[in-house]
Amino acid sequence: MTVTRAFFAGVLVGTAFAVSMKTSALVLALGMAAFGVMILFPGMRSAAGLRRLAVCVAAALAGALLVPAALCLYFSKQGALHALYYCVIEHNVIPGETKFRISPPVIAFFILVTGLLLLAKRLFVRLPHRLAARRALIFLATGIYILILRLLWPDMTSQDYLPCDPLMVLVLTPLLLDGCRRIAERRANNLRDDWRASRRRCRGGCRHGNDGALPSTFAAARNRL
Repeated sequence: MTVTRAFFAGVLVGTAFAVSMKTSALVLALGMAAFGVMILFPGMRSAAGLRRLAVCVAAALAGALLVPAALCLYFSKQGALHALYYCVIEHNVIPGETKFRISPPVIAFFILVTGLLLLAKRLFVRLPHRLAARRALIFLATGIYILILRLLWPDMTSQDYLPCDPLMVLVLTPLLLDGCRRIAERRANNLRDDWRASRRRCRGGCRHGNDGALPSTFAAARNRL
């Protein structure tokens, strides 16, 4: 990702924050997914890669601050900054849920995230490096976001799953296409092996003068097709 793309991606994230503070769950999932990709692909942890990542993250943060800062400035000029804070943040704080505790859902969350990392490594390890990193990022972000909602989010509604819809399409489409391609390649390899075996049988029958074996050999190959 270039610095310009990172900046405008940050602008989009900041706009989403201005619309709903529940964007924090998706951003948290994306951050954890990026960290997971760095664990899975050692090439991402090179000095040059880390410097580029730091620059892109700084650009994204700068872009993310634009829209919320403009919104806060507007409410401040209207004398309603405290009302904004109450309606957006304080009103959504559930009493007794402000402190982090090691509970069974938290333990289950980290265990399942570890499972997602292992699954991502198994699914994408054979792909080219850049493509594997991108697919793993989307896969992990989607899975971690769902786990956050199911296990950690204090007040979950059906609309909270809306960000998963486009992400699930991005996750499942390449997996389905790769699965179909592998099935087709396996079928083609089986047919090629059957054809070669049929040719060897035909040649053996011709050498020994067993012409009667030819029709049955071709019939067997045809049935496999």
